[in-house]
Amino acid sequence: MTIGQNIRALRKARGLTQARLGALCHISGASIGSYEKGATLPRRRVLEQLSAALDVPVERLTAGAAQPVPDAQASSGPLYDGVLAALGELYGTVEGRIVRGENGGSRRYYMVQGAAGSFVLYDQDIAAIARSAKASISPLVERLSLRR
Repeated sequence: MTIGQNIRALRKARGLTQARLGALCHISGASIGSYEKGATLPRRRVLEQLSAALDVPVERLTAGAAQPVPDAQASSGPLYDGVLAALGELYGTVEGRIVRGENGGSRRYYMVQGAAGSFVLYDQDIAAIARSAKASISPLVERLSLRR
């Protein structure tokens, strides 16, 4: 099952409309519908709100929805891999997954878990961190070389 299918099943089991569940989570009923259709994926904060409103752990919403990322897709270059390694050192476990939507699309994300809690980073978030790191290398090297 997808995250959306899990949300729909739990919502219906509790006799809630999309609008009512949305109100309980302080989001729109249309957003609930979008999650249920698989058109969008809820961020971690929204998953936490949904789990509280539906009285289930977050893992129940994501159960069966994610598949481990195959090795062929896990690497997008050394800098990208370095960001994932650094996240692992800083926060603990970094597990790559793919969510497949009802519309046939898929989206890669990373569950980052550590002592301070857990959060989700999407593929584009990792790419943005890698771009930021790359952009900061030249100015940093220049500054360091002037000091020596």
